[in-house]
Amino acid sequence: MIAKQIPMKVAKKSNFGELVNYITNAQNKHERVHQITVTNCYQTYYAYATDEILAIQLQNTRAESDKTYHLIISFRTGEQPAPEVLEAIESRLCDALGFKEHQRISAVHTDTDNMHIHVAINKIHPYRLTIHNPYCDHKTLGKACDKLELEYGLAHDNHDPKQRGSQSRAFDMEHAGGVESLLGWIRRECLDQIRAAPTWEGLHEVMQRNGLVLSAKGNGLVITDREGRGVKPSSIARDLSKNHLEQRLGHFSPSAAHHSQPEQVYQPRPMTSRHETVDLYAEYQREQAQLMASRAAARLESAKRTKLSIEAAKNEARLKRSAIELLTSGRLNKKLLYQLTSKTLQAKIKNINQRHREERQSQSFRTSWLDWLQQKAAHGNQQALSALRARRRTSPAQGGNTVTGEAPKNPQPMPGIRPNSITKQGTLIYRVGASAIRDDGTYLKVSKAISQKGLEMSLHMAMRRFGTRIRVEGTAEFKQRVVQLAATAKLPLVFDNEALEEQRRAILSVTHKSEQTHEQSIGNRTPGPARPLDRRARVDRQRSYAGIERTGNGLLRQRLHKPHVARVGTKPPPQGKNRLRGLPELGMVHVAERGEMLLPSHVPGDMEQQKSHPNNSVRRTPPHSGRMMATSGEEAALKYIAEREAKREVIKDIPKHINWEAGQGGRAEFAGWRQKDGQPLILLKSDKAEIIVLPTDAATLNRVKRLKIGARVAFDAKGKVRQKGLSL
Repeated sequence: MIAKQIPMKVAKKSNFGELVNYITNAQNKHERVHQITVTNCYQTYYAYATDEILAIQLQNTRAESDKTYHLIISFRTGEQPAPEVLEAIESRLCDALGFKEHQRISAVHTDTDNMHIHVAINKIHPYRLTIHNPYCDHKTLGKACDKLELEYGLAHDNHDPKQRGSQSRAFDMEHAGGVESLLGWIRRECLDQIRAAPTWEGLHEVMQRNGLVLSAKGNGLVITDREGRGVKPSSIARDLSKNHLEQRLGHFSPSAAHHSQPEQVYQPRPMTSRHETVDLYAEYQREQAQLMASRAAARLESAKRTKLSIEAAKNEARLKRSAIELLTSGRLNKKLLYQLTSKTLQAKIKNINQRHREERQSQSFRTSWLDWLQQKAAHGNQQALSALRARRRTSPAQGGNTVTGEAPKNPQPMPGIRPNSITKQGTLIYRVGASAIRDDGTYLKVSKAISQKGLEMSLHMAMRRFGTRIRVEGTAEFKQRVVQLAATAKLPLVFDNEALEEQRRAILSVTHKSEQTHEQSIGNRTPGPARPLDRRARVDRQRSYAGIERTGNGLLRQRLHKPHVARVGTKPPPQGKNRLRGLPELGMVHVAERGEMLLPSHVPGDMEQQKSHPNNSVRRTPPHSGRMMATSGEEAALKYIAEREAKREVIKDIPKHINWEAGQGGRAEFAGWRQKDGQPLILLKSDKAEIIVLPTDAATLNRVKRLKIGARVAFDAKGKVRQKGLSL
């Protein structure tokens, strides 16, 4: 675990509201912000708590330093502490820094390979209104991290940094940006030569051979390259400060004015990795050069438009002043009109400049090397993905619930599945509902609260990546879910763990026996020899056994298979026999009156005989209950509903759409009309905020078009729509 402060270079740039907006913004990533916590504030919602903290900061008018403390707490790859542990660690570190009573807002981010916490702390005390600046906070944080790692069983990190100041910041920039810095290049390429120089002349000669210049600046020295980039020698190494060099070489002597061709010069290039990036970096430089050229041209054009607009506004103001001078009488009237013209001109110029600033901000900015690699990898560039994964200093850490197998030589992205985001170390994050799947090329790591759909998707991804033999690691509950799903879905895979494989086979055996028993029970209920079926009937029966049935219009629809559910019986129960509803179907005997003889013709001939009953066991089940076939209007309505429900998964504001059922009636609001496959549809908004899709004809649609959206209408069981008692 590493905890450090992110300092602000200029106090004016420190804005608590902007910091909170940054750490709480999801940035179109599903897995970025995991948890937001507000501490020591009256408001519990972070947006309202931000206003409260800003009000506290405004009450302190004496402090000139930064009033916001930005703390970041990062964990090792694979470590995911529980929420209560994260809160305890945050609280302990803030207490150690002296911010126990201070207001703060924290956000847990999970969009990178290392889970980390951003903590925005108000350095102004909420009651005393005094500012608190921790002294030597890096030492305090290091000691606190050592204790917390032992207490919560976290991986140990070195909290005594060897580099500090600008040297540490340069190495942090190299790691974050992926491009070698001037300080790092001098340290790696020129440090031994600089230390071996016996005199100032020899030191200047070493600098010239490497395309550098050593000169005095203020009370110290500075090393610059040909592009004007500079670093302090003491940042490269402590023994290169001016005092140390003068003790070794004597009083500083500037270089002689002679120029020679350097043997090597510093050029920004990607950090050395296991993957060759020469071609990729050349493509990156070409794209950035084109971007900057187009940006410069766009800015020049915007500046010209702004200048012309301002000149036009000034000319208009001159014309107004001339008109006032010629047409207006009275000194006071002219003065008022001149002031009004001046204010109008100032407002126009302000709007023009504001529009110009917005245009400049909307233009594309230069993209960093790692951000460019992330964009390319997200669009399927395999070389960019390999370059990102080659930046890993160690092998991917395994932890949590994972699915893996024999790693391929060149792991490829999943075809047809676009990741939601990608980290700077090449971990692809796929979104599945409210859960996520992380693919780092070696493991498929799933969220703790993975849904059944997401778990099935992860198994299919594992079979594409690792083949049919996979290894499952994680909690016992997770392993049991995977085994149950693999056996139920009959996925063609084998577990590396023998115990899990035995469980999968046992579940498959039980499922197979139950299916055989069910098929035998269905076969025993079918009496008599079956008549020979034609070709189409045989195909339909095969499809029915496979879980597919044919609708009335020839379309195929998948049928939900429910085991152990028998066909509805053909005979009613004893209490349901001979009721009033079935009287017309029963055999009746004529009762003779007095003086009348009952003849044999008055008794039906089949009264004592068993009638034959129809057997419908070989008939196909209708596609919908109560309907023998789907009409064209119903098909169009179902297609439209399916499209809206698919979009509703992405856009949550779309209301739920349901199909109108025959016999359904009531009142609703008119929500519009649509046409699907040439079939007109009427949209009605029910009291439950659901959209009822009602098929209709062209004549009714022409009358419905006259209605306004939101008009109250009534629809009956036959699908007729009425407004104010008039049928439409």
